[in-house]
Amino acid sequence: MTFLRWQLEWGKHQDKLKAIGVNKSSPKLYEDLIGVWEGFLDLSSSRTSSTEVYMDGTYLKRLVHEDPIKFVEIESWLNLNDIRDVEMRQEIVHLIRVLDSEYLQFRRQNR
Repeated sequence: MTFLRWQLEWGKHQDKLKAIGVNKSSPKLYEDLIGVWEGFLDLSSSRTSSTEVYMDGTYLKRLVHEDPIKFVEIESWLNLNDIRDVEMRQEIVHLIRVLDSEYLQFRRQNR
């Protein structure tokens, strides 16, 4: 979680921060989680979005938000990466869903 939060808040600014002498280094991503992180990044591109239309007084407003990564997408990714062990698949699905939930929460809070 810490790694994802850091990436969302500081990752895109890392080069600029280094250029002005601010050392805001990324937390360590444990080696055994690198594959899960890469899977989350791969699967994020499969994310769909939804549009919510509502009335705000006399004005019609539209709110677009990202949807969670679908289970079928995670399952396809596991199959493409030839991950067959049932316990490992369950753990990876859980971890990707936790990352996805944290990502979506961050996006909602930072609109």
